Amino acid sequence: MTWGGLALTILMGSVACSAVSRADDWSTVTAEEFSRQLGNATGYFVLSRLLRDHAVERGASASVILLGSMYGVVGSYPDAYEDICAASPVAYTSHIGGLMRDGWKVLGQRYAVPVKISGHAALLGLSFEHEQAAALGTLLTARMLDRGFLTGSGFYPSYAHKEHHVTQYFAALEPTFTELADAIREGDVLQRLQSIGVPVRHTGFARLT
Repeated sequence: MTWGGLALTILMGSVACSAVSRADDWSTVTAEEFSRQLGNATGYFVLSRLLRDHAVERGASASVILLGSMYGVVGSYPDAYEDICAASPVAYTSHIGGLMRDGWKVLGQRYAVPVKISGHAALLGLSFEHEQAAALGTLLTARMLDRGFLTGSGFYPSYAHKEHHVTQYFAALEPTFTELADAIREGDVLQRLQSIGVPVRHTGFARLT
């Protein structure tokens, strides 16, 4: 018997925790709450393993992707980050994310590029209020790659991102925004992509075959 292929994406979630409502960190989490969070996270790994075994037993091709993030419930333990950064993780990611958000706004206004910024400081999204938004985003990525930056429609700030990285990023992004403004004014963003052999990126999740 021939089985069809499986393509599964499992997005991990977190259990509601009273510690989050009491403070912006997990320093007051109870043993029961910790065990519940650990058990919840373990369940996603077990589910992924069971799905993998299911495919192997039936000789089916499969792709199981497990996505997880603690950005939304990150713990703020200043003592644990001693000698790394004076601020808490929450404060630091808010600071770096704020620099990115403000920088995008400034360039958008300066060059009349209709930027659309979404999300919060720890998970930012950048897109464009334009009928060819996907093409503009693709051109941005292509030009930034030429300038040594892998960038797209989202940004996760972390301790690895320092202020000088943000400064370097915007130094490369400004001439890119200049070209985006030209492409919008001339209406030739698709031709610019064709000239460098780059197709417009896909939006959303969809089968490619």
